[in-house]
Order: sequence, then structure tokens, then C-alpha cells
Amino acid sequence: TGVWRWNLGTSRGQRLLTGEQDGVSESGVEGRVALIDANLDLVLAQDGRVTRLGPAQQVALSPNRRFLVVGTDAALQLWTTEPHPRLLGSRAVDGGVNGFDFTPRGDLVAVAAGDGSVIVFPIRSGPPLAQLRGHSGPVSSVAFMAGGHIASVSRDGTARVWDWSSGIPTPVDVGQLPQRGAVRFLTSDEVEAVDNAGAVWTWTARSGARRILPPFGGQVGAAAISADGSTSVVGFDSGRIIARDRSGRTIGSWKVADFPIAFEFDRTRQRIVGAILDGSVVKLPLRPGAKKRTLVTRTSAAFAATYSPSGDMVASGYRDGAVILTHADGTQTQIGTHDGPVYAAVFTPDGANLVTSSADRTIRVWDVATGKTLHTLRGHAGLVEGLALTPDGTRIVSAARDGVRVWDRESGALLWTRPLPQGALQVDVNGSDPRIAYYGAGEGAFVSDCDVCGSVRSVIDLVPQRTTRDLTAAERSG
Repeated sequence: TGVWRWNLGTSRGQRLLTGEQDGVSESGVEGRVALIDANLDLVLAQDGRVTRLGPAQQVALSPNRRFLVVGTDAALQLWTTEPHPRLLGSRAVDGGVNGFDFTPRGDLVAVAAGDGSVIVFPIRSGPPLAQLRGHSGPVSSVAFMAGGHIASVSRDGTARVWDWSSGIPTPVDVGQLPQRGAVRFLTSDEVEAVDNAGAVWTWTARSGARRILPPFGGQVGAAAISADGSTSVVGFDSGRIIARDRSGRTIGSWKVADFPIAFEFDRTRQRIVGAILDGSVVKLPLRPGAKKRTLVTRTSAAFAATYSPSGDMVASGYRDGAVILTHADGTQTQIGTHDGPVYAAVFTPDGANLVTSSADRTIRVWDVATGKTLHTLRGHAGLVEGLALTPDGTRIVSAARDGVRVWDRESGALLWTRPLPQGALQVDVNGSDPRIAYYGAGEGAFVSDCDVCGSVRSVIDLVPQRTTRDLTAAERSG
């Protein structure tokens, strides 16, 4: 028993510390190993020699490899190990240190504090440069990001991004989010989101979050963004549907008989298909003079609708669990049924398969030609409201009340998961630089780095504020 250092080339090991250890976390320092043992003591071990340095909760090597940074239940400590272990300094941290991260240059350290704050210290000495408050619970982890921002995750169930130089949080979690929001990758470095008031936001690593279109009034029931970000559409509880381009110009306005539930653009960005609470599925053309057309009418409410890649077929899902294909000639085929309402549908890039999700907590992969169920994916603890596919169609990304998951489409295997206390409603995935964007229930619109089956490296809130305004007379009459 003990702690060993192994040479992977020779497969030979050297025991550094004897005795049984449990729950060890370590940081290598040139031939030495610093670790926190099962008694929560910081231990420095080399060649069987052990030096106990005192109680600790976190330990890491500074980027320049010269110092040990140690977090305790009351302070952040800086140690040197050359020529022998020596405490250089200690800074008090209320609530203790739950985690920390360094700038790439190693000159600053950000601390996740137990009192709900994020504290930025110079690594060598001195008072805090910033103390960022806003979380309502202990901060569990923190990370420096590009552009002078810090991301933090708290046990209150929220994630935030801060401009540490000003001490002002970039996002502010205010109010309730809609039943449906929208989020879309435009490039690997730009994301667009529609919030609960219909306002359109864009986020880039360089500029952060920025509102590009003002909000509407009324409850937004559905929203969607075209693949290139040129057009957004929102639907209100009054049945009013409005499409705008990025300049804010209204390019389409329609009225339906009931609450719009979901929208999707076709690949040409010239048509929108909408699922309506009264059971209808409507086609909304953006061409001047073109009129709204009803494709399907059923007694069960329509909750999902999407175009096939070729645009000649529409798939729709309903409250009674039915999944229906409407062909270009108007004929309809019911290819299957979920055991609960169908909340999302998406075609694979080749159009051969359809993926649907449901309140029955499953995701199903259908063969479009035969109607056969190829896979039933189980594991979510709540209804699954959002779906997306990676550009090559090999991965399914699902958004549910328990979080976001990534699945292998061919095998049905679960590859990646991100639990979310308040769940997620909408999701999109970028393929060139693997990232997932999701619209969280009660949280905001976020981006998470994901290597499909790896770990989340950063979380970015895209919707800093949420405000409303009344519809103008032209918008109400249009």
C-alpha cells in the first residue's frame, strides 16, 4: 500500500509514501509529490520521506512550477519546497477554499470561496484585487477565460461569467425564463440567443454578451433562429408570430388561432414551420406576398415540427405521442408513437432517420422509410424538451429537466452528461470546435465546451438581462 510514482516507458514504480491512503489528490513537484491524504493533511513525499505541512482542502502547482498553492478551510496559502518546505504567505478566505485557477502567466489566482464569492489574488502577496459577489451559495469551482473573464459555478445551481477587473458580474440572473427559448451557434466563436421577451443576444469570446435586438411584450411561447443567424422568429400567447432580420426589420408577421409551441427554419431560410397548441402545423413563408399555409390539423396539440434536409417533408410530434410525416404531396404517415407528448424532432443530415424526444423521458431514432424504431435512448430523469445533432449526424444532444446529454446515434451509448439543477429546454451543437449551447430553465443561455465524451471546461451566460416592452401598433395589427 502507499503512493507510487510510475515511469510509463519502463513500467517501473517507486513508492513515495507508505501506508494506506484514501481520497488522495496530488500535484507533482520535480521528484516530489504533494498530496492531501485521507485525514485532509497536506503531505510532501519524496523517496519514502514524509513531511506533513498541515490541514488542507486543495493543492496545486503554480504555472511556473515554483510554488505550491494550498487551499484550507480558512485561507489560501503559498508554499515553496526549495530547499525545504516553507510557508511564504497566507490570505484569509471566508468559508474556506473550494477550488482555484491561475492565469496562464501564473501571476494571479482566482479562488472559489465558501461564502459565495470569487476572490482574485496576486499570487505572491498583497490584498485581493477583486471580490466578486452574487452567488447565493458556496462557489464550487472557478476558471479564468479569454478576454479577462472568470467563470464560476456555485452550489446554488447557477453559473456566471465575471469581468474581474471591474468587479461587476457580466450576467445577472433575473426573472423567469420562457417555456421555450432559442439558442444557435453561428460560428465556433459566436452564439445567438433569444430570451423570454423576444430580445436577441449575441455572444463572442472577444466581446462577451451583447443585445442586438430589443424585446417584445407578452409571453413568448416559442422562438427560433435561422442557421446563419440572419432571422429570428418569436411567437406569443396571443397567437401573434413575428420574424425579424438582424437589423430589427419585421420581415414576416402572422396570426394563428392558439399558442405557438415550436418553430424551425428550413435550410433555405425562406420557410418556417410552426407547431401550434390547437393541433395544427403551419408553414410560414418569408417571401413577399406569400401566405400562411396549414399542413396538418389534429385534435391533439402539436408540440414539435421540423423540415427534412431536402425540405420536401415535415415531421411533427403531438401531445398524444404521435409522430407524423407530412410529404410534399400532402399525404401523411404516422411512423410511430411515444408513451407521452413529443417535444422535439430533428432529421439526420441525410434525411434517413428522424430523432424525437418525449415526456416519456426517452429519445427515439426512427427509420424514415420503414417507420422502424432503431434505438430508444433512456436515462433522463425528466421530460426531454430539446434535441440537436452534430453536423455529421453521429451524435445526439438532448436537453431535459435533469440536464444535457450526448449520445452516439449508431450504438445508442451515452457519451457525455451535464447535470443542471433546473434543467434545459433548447440545445444546439457546434461541430468544428466542440461546444454545446443550451437554454436553461430558470438559469439563462449558456455555452459549454465538450469533447463529446469529456468534461465541461467553461460555462458562459449569454443573456445578461431580460426586459420587456409592449408590442407597437404596427406589430399588433400586422
